[in-house]
Amino acid sequence: MMPSIAPPSIHDQLRAGLVRVRDGLTAIAVPAPRGPAPALLALDGPAVLWAARDAEDVTAGIGTAVEIRAVGARRFGSVMEAAWGVAPSAAVIGGRPADPRELAMLGIAPRFVGGFAFGAGATWPDFPDAWFALPRLTYRCTADRAWLVLIASVTDEPDECHALVDRALAALRAPLPRGGATTVAIDPAGRTAWLAEVVAARGAIAANQLAKVVLARSTPARGRIAPAAVVAALDDRHPECTRFAIRPRAGGATFVGATPERLIQRAGRAVASEALAGSIARTADDRADAARLLASAKDRGEHSIVVDAIAAALGARCSALSVPPTPAVRTLRHVHHLRTTIAGTLRGPDHVVELVRALHPTPAVGGWPTPAALAFIAAHEPAPRGWYGAPVGWFDASGDGEFAVAIRSALLDGDRADVWAGAGIVADSEPIAEWDETWIKQRAILGALGAEP
Repeated sequence: MMPSIAPPSIHDQLRAGLVRVRDGLTAIAVPAPRGPAPALLALDGPAVLWAARDAEDVTAGIGTAVEIRAVGARRFGSVMEAAWGVAPSAAVIGGRPADPRELAMLGIAPRFVGGFAFGAGATWPDFPDAWFALPRLTYRCTADRAWLVLIASVTDEPDECHALVDRALAALRAPLPRGGATTVAIDPAGRTAWLAEVVAARGAIAANQLAKVVLARSTPARGRIAPAAVVAALDDRHPECTRFAIRPRAGGATFVGATPERLIQRAGRAVASEALAGSIARTADDRADAARLLASAKDRGEHSIVVDAIAAALGARCSALSVPPTPAVRTLRHVHHLRTTIAGTLRGPDHVVELVRALHPTPAVGGWPTPAALAFIAAHEPAPRGWYGAPVGWFDASGDGEFAVAIRSALLDGDRADVWAGAGIVADSEPIAEWDETWIKQRAILGALGAEP
């Protein structure tokens, strides 16, 4: 009987990959144990996480092999220009030389992960108008496999590469960091001011200056806040949503969320988007809730504005576009939404970021007409939205990728969390009802923080 031969260890495969690094960037992929991807957020340094909704497809990265920052009105174009040609020119998989195309076949092609601010020039500290990272080390977990992918160059110190992998492996194997219950601060003056914004919006709509405007607000919470624990709780509580985390700077704030709203997905010439607008609180009777939402003229009207805007933006770029005539109801943990899924075939090879530029902001997060709605938001909201309601997501070297709308989100910074929510205001919106709706939406994050309004 022949003796069994143990497979090469992770470090043996990493060592074999590092000796094959050449000029440019080399992607070294090694099989990894399965573990909780949010655990990587507990490590020092810039970090990102993207967990696809309703699927076991997670990208978590630490460090930056390549970083892209952009400011100003040309931020979308600047990101595409900066990313052009930035991709590993060589690959090593399991210790053997490979063609970089094999990474794509295995579903582990390197991804830039990050996002954009809602609007240029009015963002948060640590979060520029646009920021993306090709992580130094990425943990990729799909339904049937898990990998660590290191982006290496000839100047790298092997010992540092091994140490980085060791830290990631230790995080994946260790218990998740624990957060604590947070307390929510309700500011009566802030509530009064926000209700006044709704009244002002209704006045602008009555004067035919707007058809719809989305007003956002934040609620502060304080406690022992660990981003890894918060995102893990979002994974448990909202698997039907896309979970994300973005931390551009070591020691800085982390933007996290569990968003139900896809902005755009591109795979070759196939694209998919959705309109998500019009909502009610979830009760014990989902069927009655859905019937009431579908019968609401206010919500159907708000929803149709979003559908028409997305269809127009994609229709100009697609040879075929499918738009259902009536919405469905999407049920989440705390709320129901009207949803229309939109799918099409691109005429040309538009980069996914180009499609993001064409769509953002949709009337679901800005309003309609867009210029008038954005002007109203800038004049009336007391603090910049930063990245709330903005496009966050990933793209690869081929221009494929996926972006979501960063709603149901919060900015975590030390012992403070600013929890964001918005509501679409139309002609017959009731201010108190809209305030209550924002509380319902904030429950997605507050629950993960260990707090409830």
